[in-house]
Amino acid sequence: MKRLFIISLLMVVVCAATAQVYMVQGRVADAKNVKEILPSASVQLFKNDTVAVAAAVTDENGKFSLKLSAPGRYRLLVSYVGYTNVALSVELTKEKPKMDFGNILMKHDEKLLEELKVTALAQELTIKADTFIYHANAFRVPEGSTISALIKQLPGLTMDSNGNLTFQGKTVSSILVNGKPFISDANTAMSNIVSDAVQDIAVYEKADEEKEFAGVHDSEKVTVVDLKIKKEYQSQWSVNTDAGVGTNQKYMAKAFAANFTDKRRTAVYAQVNNISESQVADENGNWQSNSWGASGLYTYRKAGAIMSWDNGKANTAAKYLKMKAEIEVGHDDGGNDEITNVERIIGSADNLFSYQRSLGSVSDKELNLNAGATFNIDTLNRIMATLSYHYLDNHNKRSSNLSTYSAAVSITNPEKGLVGDEVSGGLEAIGVNSNTSQMLSDNRNNSFTVNARYMHRFKKEGYSLDAGVKYSLTNRKGGDDAFTAYRYFNVAEPSFADRRYTCSPSDYSELTAKVQLDGAFNKNLRFTVEYNYNMTDQDSEYEIYRLDRYLNYSQPGLPLGVRPSTADSLAAVIDIENSFYSHSTQHRHRVSPALVGVWDKVEARISANLEYHSESLRYKRGGVTYSPSREYFDYAPNFRLKWKPVKNGEISLHYSGYAYRPSLLKLLPITDTSDHTVERVNNPHLKLQRNNYFNMYGSYFNDKRGDSYNIYLNSGMHSNKIVDIIESDPQTGNMRHTQNNVDGYYFLSAGFGTEQPIDKERHWTLSVNGGYTFDHSKNYVGAMGDKLGLSLIRSHISRATVYLKWRNGMWSVNVKGAYTGDFARYESTPEYNQDGHTYECSLQPQVDLPFGMKINTSFMFYGRSGYADEIMNHDQWLWNATISQSLLRNKALTLKLEAVDLLNQRTAEYCNITPDMRRFFRQKVFFSYIMLHAVYRFTIGGN
Repeated sequence: MKRLFIISLLMVVVCAATAQVYMVQGRVADAKNVKEILPSASVQLFKNDTVAVAAAVTDENGKFSLKLSAPGRYRLLVSYVGYTNVALSVELTKEKPKMDFGNILMKHDEKLLEELKVTALAQELTIKADTFIYHANAFRVPEGSTISALIKQLPGLTMDSNGNLTFQGKTVSSILVNGKPFISDANTAMSNIVSDAVQDIAVYEKADEEKEFAGVHDSEKVTVVDLKIKKEYQSQWSVNTDAGVGTNQKYMAKAFAANFTDKRRTAVYAQVNNISESQVADENGNWQSNSWGASGLYTYRKAGAIMSWDNGKANTAAKYLKMKAEIEVGHDDGGNDEITNVERIIGSADNLFSYQRSLGSVSDKELNLNAGATFNIDTLNRIMATLSYHYLDNHNKRSSNLSTYSAAVSITNPEKGLVGDEVSGGLEAIGVNSNTSQMLSDNRNNSFTVNARYMHRFKKEGYSLDAGVKYSLTNRKGGDDAFTAYRYFNVAEPSFADRRYTCSPSDYSELTAKVQLDGAFNKNLRFTVEYNYNMTDQDSEYEIYRLDRYLNYSQPGLPLGVRPSTADSLAAVIDIENSFYSHSTQHRHRVSPALVGVWDKVEARISANLEYHSESLRYKRGGVTYSPSREYFDYAPNFRLKWKPVKNGEISLHYSGYAYRPSLLKLLPITDTSDHTVERVNNPHLKLQRNNYFNMYGSYFNDKRGDSYNIYLNSGMHSNKIVDIIESDPQTGNMRHTQNNVDGYYFLSAGFGTEQPIDKERHWTLSVNGGYTFDHSKNYVGAMGDKLGLSLIRSHISRATVYLKWRNGMWSVNVKGAYTGDFARYESTPEYNQDGHTYECSLQPQVDLPFGMKINTSFMFYGRSGYADEIMNHDQWLWNATISQSLLRNKALTLKLEAVDLLNQRTAEYCNITPDMRRFFRQKVFFSYIMLHAVYRFTIGGN
């Protein structure tokens, strides 16, 4: 029996060794220029002209390779958007198992290209394996537009108000250029690279570069957007400039020059504008704001350079070298205008209504430096190093008026109603307090970080070691000058002034070291064990100098920033009770084991963070020194499951849990009275807060019809939630905050989305999205001296959006309708209930005339009703328009007339409801102007 088994085993081995592999390979290129390779071309091999037996996509070098298990006659079909299909006969035999076509040359489909020019109904999307490829020439954007305008039109790919990208609900981690990282700031890439330079936009999941080198087949892949740059924009400098001047003294100018080669990617850029360019209306009439945009009326100045280079070797090859360097300088300044109305709930006593108007100006000077390198010593060892530096010089001025009443008022400027000497009798009768304040701050921050890593790939398949150390240092210096005049209407001392200088220097350092071991039990099951050590050290001071104790400093006419000339004079007026010195250290040891399973359609990962903490604090305040310390263990479980039941369909489940422990400082028995209107009392008996989150996501894309579907469900629960317990004095409006633990905090949100091509030619496309969020929160509030009462809120937010797109020939029209319902239910005080409604609809027609002119306009209605504060209830109309004309050869010059918010009605309002208050906020961040742009594109060093 044993002999028979050995003979059978030998026969299997011999058969396997002698089995032939049949192969078809080649390279796809342009027929007019063989050097112009065609990446992402579709290659299919058919049996009997109908049965597909193999398929592939050409790589970045235009090459492909198809493997077969049997000889025979086949037909090879090569296709690429804008080119005529190529069909070739293939015959493989045992004597000739391999067939190399060399260069397969494809000719431009002139008829198709002409149709594309006329109808603009090119194929929008091609799906190859798990890669979604959007063809840029199928989407319409105004001449001179950048990539951001193009991305907003891609089905399944969305960009939020901060410039963050998501694809079918999954966060896009980075933007690549021709398959390689380029600009770490995605907003810089999207707002500067011209859309004409892009041939295709590919979206796919890819393994982390380090894990690829280590040979770790991790299910935790990241989603990336890969910009495929046209060949004519490579190997030369492509320059895109845009200059504009407009009404209301508005202007803008920017230039972006980029050079892309196989090994090097370089860019330099500069821009200046006073239109908060990141806060303009997009092609659909919606306002957008990138993350670097400020919340006000600002002037931006920014310039930088980026360079990344590699030696052309594969990521896993020996002697692979990659380097990257970035520098950016910026200077932003401007002002903001804010209105804040707050209804404070204090239980059985009457509520308090506060109205505040704030005006501010900010000036920021910033410098960022980043550099890094990666080098493979050989195929088993890699070293990496990065270095970064950040400098920020911030100057801030702010003034405000605030008035608090015992009842709601409806005068034009309620924030000024109780400020000044002349107060009407009616307002004085319900007046509680008022203050007028000015603030001047000057702060400088320096941050430095260095990171070094070493990776080793074991010869045993699937095993690797990753070790690294990171050190960062941050220094902050600066101070604030403030003057506030207070006035009370129901107490014996009706007014007083507070002038102070606050100094708050700090030094922070952090050291992190880690070692991670990856291994595989078999092809389906692997493990990861990571040890992480983290040490932080922070030294900070907070000194308050009460300058109003000097008689000549208590007058409002003295400019801010004037202080006594000697240190002795300052030391004499320090606020001992509220100034403090703090030095804290923390050591954390964390072990993170994980088990990962990858099968045909299922991926699963279960992990946990097991932590040991050691903390100490030295805190001096009011002449008393505290030296608490503690040691504790903690854990955080994590589970993720991904299932692909059908092609292009995915369902994922994710659970995570972690603990929030109050800091040593919050557990000290101290009271902070540095703010005259707010007293904060620490609670040494705070308990540990536990957080549990669950997420479910599902998506499906029908690559034959082009319709997509996605759903999501998120929930979270907090046990021992740490909240503020708030007591208010109805006579003065002053508050006392004490933190405590409360159970009963949880939320639930769900949503769905679908995109449907209504007709076969995709003239009509319908998108529908909906969502619902339920939030259950509670707190304890009340009047000082009275028993605290439970304030419980159930918030319901429902959202629905319908988006219809039509395009035919030179015309396209987008129609959008949206509704948001914001409902709040107070369990103990139903008279506070609120039913808020927000309506939005827009119409955006666009026509592309044959002589290079494009006309784009948008009309939008935006209305609110049902909110408790009238500041929120209004109707607004928005009208934007753009006319552009392309001139010169290859449309190098575009003149564009842009009109933004012609009706000058758009404002920004927000509503925030908590158990203890309702906050309504308006900010002036929008512009109304007409601007003439000149967009000029040219190349240096090529055609």
